[in-house]
Amino acid sequence: MPFTPVQTFVGGLLMHIASVGLLSGTGRVMGASGIVDGAVLGDHAKWRWAFLAGIVVAPVVVAAVGLESIMPGNGLEPFAAAPVARLALSGALIGVGAKLGTGCTSGHFLCGSSRLSPRSLVAVVTFMLSAIATAKLVPADYLVDTIPAYKPVYPSASEAAALGGLAVAALIARQTVNAILPKACQPSADTANGTSSTENGDGQVSASECNYSLAQLVPYLLSGLTFSLGLIASGMVSPLKVMGFLRVPPPLDTWDPSLLMVVAGAVIPNMIHWFKLQKSSRGSPKPLFSWEKWQVPTRRDITPRLVIGALIFGVGWGLGGVCPGPAIVTAGKLAVDAARGEDVSRAATGWASYFVNMVLGFAAARLVEKAL
Repeated sequence: MPFTPVQTFVGGLLMHIASVGLLSGTGRVMGASGIVDGAVLGDHAKWRWAFLAGIVVAPVVVAAVGLESIMPGNGLEPFAAAPVARLALSGALIGVGAKLGTGCTSGHFLCGSSRLSPRSLVAVVTFMLSAIATAKLVPADYLVDTIPAYKPVYPSASEAAALGGLAVAALIARQTVNAILPKACQPSADTANGTSSTENGDGQVSASECNYSLAQLVPYLLSGLTFSLGLIASGMVSPLKVMGFLRVPPPLDTWDPSLLMVVAGAVIPNMIHWFKLQKSSRGSPKPLFSWEKWQVPTRRDITPRLVIGALIFGVGWGLGGVCPGPAIVTAGKLAVDAARGEDVSRAATGWASYFVNMVLGFAAARLVEKAL
């Protein structure tokens, strides 16, 4: 796929709005792999399912408002073209690696590196290097586009306005929720007193499930929706685009530098927000919503398990070009196309082989953790 600097930058901004909104409002880090793992195999918390519902709904929103034509790819074609065994292996490695390495591209790259977390910085460098090496050594020939990947493609004036409008709408929605929800909802006794947070041995923070009302789940739904819109707008939902970045030159014609625009649109703004938050709170930030607790990991040590997990994750990412967040977005896209009467059987088979094995990878890593 060609280089899409504007689209990917706006997508990065949407991911920034989603991640800082979740952090400031609820005190939680937006780590897609941890949310999926916890929803399916862990505490099954309502907030996790609300976030995932927002991710799945985004392709429906994009189709309903007629924005599909301006987005840089939807990701279904690579799932249909990829060998099922390769997708299955990719999913399994992603699941094991993300669980052992305590995070994926969203948790470590988008959120952790912006906080300058030593663990996240080491994880990002490790899985980037292993993904690039895998993409070089075991190339996915079915993901090569005929258009030179480095060639910039810019949106028209109307398309740029639509993308900008999407970011503005997401920001307004977030500000509206932040203004109304604290006044409309008050913490119940079990919410205020029963939600305690502890940091486990992985440096992740867990909290007991509070008795969320439907209104209190809105921030999670909105963050999932905004995050998903950012993945779609940036093109990162497409394995073709991700693998285009992982194919570092030479040759130049297959390298797509779009992921660098996610750094500009999401990671750097997240970093600015984090340090402003630390300064304004004097190092002791609290979530906006009074029924939540601050649950940002503070662990800083680098362990062999972290490095090994990140290494395994990178190999899985380099094989398939898909990580947990975009995989959930694809589920929504499959539903949209199926509702239109399109034949999605091949893409659905590829997606299912990836997703089921990713969950099995989470489960296998849990068994390894218990044995250690």
